[in-house]
Amino acid sequence: PPPPPNMQYTPLIHNTLSAFTSQFYYVGLLGVSIDGEMLEGIPAGAFAIHPGTGDGGTILDSGTTLTSFVDDAYHIIVKAFERAMLRYPMHGTEEHRNEYIGGPFLCYRFDSPPSSAPSVALHLAQGSALALRPAHLFWRLLDSDTTDNTSDIYCLAFTNSGPLESGARNVIGNFQQQDFLVHYDMRNSRVGFAEVRCNDSIFRRHPDVVVVEGLSLISWVEGQGIMVGFVSNLLANIVVGYYSCFVPKAIGYHTHTHTYIYMSPE
Repeated sequence: PPPPPNMQYTPLIHNTLSAFTSQFYYVGLLGVSIDGEMLEGIPAGAFAIHPGTGDGGTILDSGTTLTSFVDDAYHIIVKAFERAMLRYPMHGTEEHRNEYIGGPFLCYRFDSPPSSAPSVALHLAQGSALALRPAHLFWRLLDSDTTDNTSDIYCLAFTNSGPLESGARNVIGNFQQQDFLVHYDMRNSRVGFAEVRCNDSIFRRHPDVVVVEGLSLISWVEGQGIMVGFVSNLLANIVVGYYSCFVPKAIGYHTHTHTYIYMSPE
């Protein structure tokens, strides 16, 4: 199928310095903006691939849940987001908020992510941007003491991947990919994003759709067992390209979503 007209593309970066790094889809993350203002103070190398080791950089990963940033970028992003959220009281003590993966980890108490929450955008090479809605910014804590296991506590859905010198890298996870149609255009070495509703029937009705429940594409392929011929054809098509779309899960940050994957034309 042809890509939708609102698809924005950014080049895929090939990090071939090691067998480990060459397996990932790298993109050129240039900066992060909050409420339309590009954040200052993030070091130039925070999003770059180290030319000697291949460490760092930014990968697009369907198997990772929450987006993470290296330490130098994470603290600046969190502090800026905290300032933009001053109208909402934070949940928990400062000590509690600093316990999670290098902290601070921002949590708030409300019925649902407010529509007036700050806008956040991830700015990518060649002018594309991943504009995140409130649903992409907060994950809902689970509470075993309630009837439906839900709580009214939502936390910022970004984590700290650690310092660059430890080999950390930035990751755009599947929570932030929800309700984006992602086009892995391997023929042209680029990836595209278009805001859609992944649960729309148009995806279910498409003849080339494969529904993958609660698994990454790789996990699903590995689990097909004797369907060798079908999987071989699938992987052959992935060399050309494919689309993926994550359906939001209402509760908790573990997505366990359905992923609709279909092949791009030859």
